[in-house]
Amino acid sequence: MATERGEGSGEGTAAIAKRDEQAVIRLGDVQVLQTAGLSETQIQELQMVYAKGMLDVNKKAQELKVDVGALEATLRTMAEQTRRVAESGDSVTISHAQASTLGRTEIMMGNTQRAASGKLSRSQTGEQDKTLIYLVIGAIVVIFAAFALR
Repeated sequence: MATERGEGSGEGTAAIAKRDEQAVIRLGDVQVLQTAGLSETQIQELQMVYAKGMLDVNKKAQELKVDVGALEATLRTMAEQTRRVAESGDSVTISHAQASTLGRTEIMMGNTQRAASGKLSRSQTGEQDKTLIYLVIGAIVVIFAAFALR
C-alpha cells in the first residue's frame, strides 16, 4: 500500500512514502533515507531539517548569483573605462582585487606593459608589506648579539 505524506516527490523536495510498512524520505533523484521504526514526530523533524538545508542551499545560490552579477558589472565598467582612456591615446592600467563567496578575484586591464604582464603588486593582491617588521626584528637580533658578545 503506497500513501504519500508531504508535498510531491520531485527533485528538491522530500517525499515520504509508506510502501509495505517501510517509510522512506527521498533525497533528490537517487538518495533515500529509511525511516522505518521512526515515530511521526521524528519523521516530521527530519523533514524540517531537510527543509532548512534546502533553504540554506537556496540562500547560498542567491548569494553566488549576486556576487556573479557584481563581478560582471565590475568587469564591464573596468573594460569600458579602459577602452575610453586607451581610445583617447593615454596609457592606462586598472587593477582590482576582491574576495567574495566566489573566492578571490584579481583583475588587471590596460594597454601598458604592466597590464600586459598581468602581475599584480603585493598591495594590489592584498598582501601586507612586512619589510619594516623584518628590519625591526633584524635590529633587535643585532642588539642582543652585541650585548651577548660583551
